[in-house]
Amino acid sequence: KGCKICAVADSSSKKDTEDPAYNCDVCGVEFNSSGYLQTHKINPTGEKPFKCNVCDLSFYRSGNLEAHKRRHTGEKPFKCDFCDERFADRGNLLRHQSKHVGDKPHKCDICGARFAESSDLLTHKS
Repeated sequence: KGCKICAVADSSSKKDTEDPAYNCDVCGVEFNSSGYLQTHKINPTGEKPFKCNVCDLSFYRSGNLEAHKRRHTGEKPFKCDFCDERFADRGNLLRHQSKHVGDKPHKCDICGARFAESSDLLTHKS
């Protein structure tokens, strides 16, 4: 299922979780994060007008296209404050830097172990 108006896929709609639902006040579709709902409200039709001239991927925001283009150019403008590693996007830089400061925001609900990366928590639980 998903939104009948914009065809947002199930991957961002609410699954069987205890997370609070975020509902679109226009079409009623539920999302499991406020970020997904915000994206849906900005672009309810699902249109992606910003197209990469190298690989033809399309994006709904020009900033997302610019970040994507760095994958083709190899540009890594974001430098870690703690080491010499560089990153193509700010999100990866922030995840990397959290390892330097010991930030472990992802907690196992079974044993209490904490992890810097959500993927490490998932591996731990499997």
